[in-house]
Amino acid sequence: MSKSKILIVQNAPAIKHKEQNLEDVKNMLKQHKGETFDLIILPELFAVGWHPESFVENAETLDNSPTLNLLKETATLFNSNVIGGSYVLKEEKTNLLRNACPIINRKGEVLGHYFKVHLFSHFLYNEGKYLTSGEEGLIVNTDIGKIGVSICYDIRFPELFRAYAYEGADLMVEVAAWPKYRQNHWETLSKARAIENQSFMISVSQSGHIMDEEWNLGHSTVVAPYGEIICQTGFEPCTQIVEIDIDEARKLKKEFTILKDRKPLPYRVKEI
Repeated sequence: MSKSKILIVQNAPAIKHKEQNLEDVKNMLKQHKGETFDLIILPELFAVGWHPESFVENAETLDNSPTLNLLKETATLFNSNVIGGSYVLKEEKTNLLRNACPIINRKGEVLGHYFKVHLFSHFLYNEGKYLTSGEEGLIVNTDIGKIGVSICYDIRFPELFRAYAYEGADLMVEVAAWPKYRQNHWETLSKARAIENQSFMISVSQSGHIMDEEWNLGHSTVVAPYGEIICQTGFEPCTQIVEIDIDEARKLKKEFTILKDRKPLPYRVKEI
């Protein structure tokens, strides 16, 4: 299989300025006019920024979503699959709000949504007060391989990624609004998820100011199955192209059978 060409879009959204944030992303994409990609990835809540108190006012429905419309247009414009970061989705039947990551194919068709399972409600933030958590992971079958999807706080829970690995994920993608002062966690967890599951791991975060003294990290990171960082951005808003050969991960799994060597029974702990 030939290498997959991936575009990372690392923007710096301003809180409560959805229209401007969407326009900024359009302008970032314009510099790649005429190019084609296999996959485009954006950060968590790239259109509204990380601000739980404004989630309700920023919620969108499937039938009225400027964020989803932009992502569909992006997919067709660049003939690319898109993992669209996330947006606040209001379910019309239940009125529940979700932190939802849409996955879109090259034709601009929405293949499905991953709903963030682990909601971050610590350090004065309370995502769980406004949103309802998802109840299952999501692997998407694309023309470049199987992709397991996660959002921000999910990366701290290896069980989700191990489930993806056993379902045959070739690539794992994390979209986030990760804080600047936890950079070491970001890089360490991204490496760990790649190494333990023998998969490429692409972690894409917002950059820029959040509020008060809080800043997003940026530093979107691509980790190869053996754990080496093959691409990493800086703190500033940017786009970044990276190429990966998913067959490298498939070959490694055949040669170094970590997943087959797992012994579930002894993991039940006995206490004396």
